[in-house]
Amino acid sequence: MPKKILGIVMAFLLLAVGLLLAAENLKVTVKSTKLRKSPKFYSPSVATLKFGDSLQKLGEQGDWIQAMTTAGVQGWTHSSAVTEPKFSLTARTTAGTGTTADEVALAGKGFNEQVEKEYRKTAKLDYTWVDRMVKIKITGTEMEGFLKQGKLGEFGGGK
Repeated sequence: MPKKILGIVMAFLLLAVGLLLAAENLKVTVKSTKLRKSPKFYSPSVATLKFGDSLQKLGEQGDWIQAMTTAGVQGWTHSSAVTEPKFSLTARTTAGTGTTADEVALAGKGFNEQVEKEYRKTAKLDYTWVDRMVKIKITGTEMEGFLKQGKLGEFGGGK
């Protein structure tokens, strides 16, 4: 009897390890986003996600990803806010330096620190309005009202 129980326990452990290895891991690629109760932009938030946070993908529905945080919080985030990590960068002991998450994100967009500095020197742009826009916060209720008024998305328009 004990051998039978041990066999069952081992089978469950192997299954659990297999499920963990098969799970898709995701990284948040935007400065900040919300993990929502349902797959809608105006759905209540269950958690705030920050750039670089890890998530485990549980499922998907259209452009939305159902995911779980490392703290065990489950919810939905838009697919544009996350990516499946293709590689990981770590510091090499011979080089003595590593790559920051910000550098990886900028490199993915074709920028690095030197390119950005040079661009700022030559492009005399006023970022006042961009900075103001970043500070604007819109509630889920406001978003839902906007969509209803404009008959957008599920309230009468297209996707």
